[in-house]
Amino acid sequence: MKRVCRRKIQIDAMTVCFEVIDRYHYDQITELDFGQIYDLYEFQLIRTEGRYYNNVYAIIYMDGDCQTEFGQLKFNIGKVANPSNLHDNGNLYLNYYMLDEVLLEDMFFYHLNSVIRFKCNKEKILWEHLLGRVA
Repeated sequence: MKRVCRRKIQIDAMTVCFEVIDRYHYDQITELDFGQIYDLYEFQLIRTEGRYYNNVYAIIYMDGDCQTEFGQLKFNIGKVANPSNLHDNGNLYLNYYMLDEVLLEDMFFYHLNSVIRFKCNKEKILWEHLLGRVA
């Protein structure tokens, strides 16, 4: 397959905003002081300093002895008159910043392939082919 696009695409982060239905873990992490750790399944949340948000937590994936920063959880935007992370329907919402580049790239291509489809002589052509990611 011939590469069509000569530009390198690099995705370094993605933000997902989601609503909180069960407040248990939310209530637990809001009580943490800076540097404290909250264990959550195979992840650890570590409260860190934030520039724009009052509550920032590094999400660390624990794989045996190996630790990888998977993303960040941020809420309660600072430096505004009434910081609130309540949705119009009354539910809390949080911002999740994904930092895993491989997972981001896979999600990006999955989305593109589901929205825009190409075919050549009845052969399915994926975005990975167009960008030279697949031989």
